[in-house]
Amino acid sequence: MIAAPLKATSTGRETTVAHDTALAADTPPPAPMGERHGPLRNGNRRGDPNSAPRCAARTRAGTACRSPAMVNGRCRMHGGASTGARTAAGRAVLSRAAWKHGCLSAATRAHHEAVRRTREDLETLVAAVAARLVSERRNRKAARK
Repeated sequence: MIAAPLKATSTGRETTVAHDTALAADTPPPAPMGERHGPLRNGNRRGDPNSAPRCAARTRAGTACRSPAMVNGRCRMHGGASTGARTAAGRAVLSRAAWKHGCLSAATRAHHEAVRRTREDLETLVAAVAARLVSERRNRKAARK
């Protein structure tokens, strides 16, 4: 078996010519550091954030926000409020997401009202039974004498 000839690279590594040609066929050559194209891995655009346009929002002190702006002209902190859900399904999702505990929901209020009415009815019934028992006891005592 004949070894492939070695070739020195700009980084000082030695690679085989066969290895280099295989790499060249599969992937494009790497671009120099300052000349890359396309978005970053996190989806943001390339470029120097220090030279990006600044956010158009005003601080409470009255000065301009100094953060780099997004496409809409505002920074990530001042991007603007949501325009809200447009469809009925989207509104239902937002309503469910804003649900905290349900103590004041219509269903819970109706349940509490039904429990209150039942308790009042039971208290009235217990009072009527107690009054009847007291009157029967009095009648029995009166009949004994």
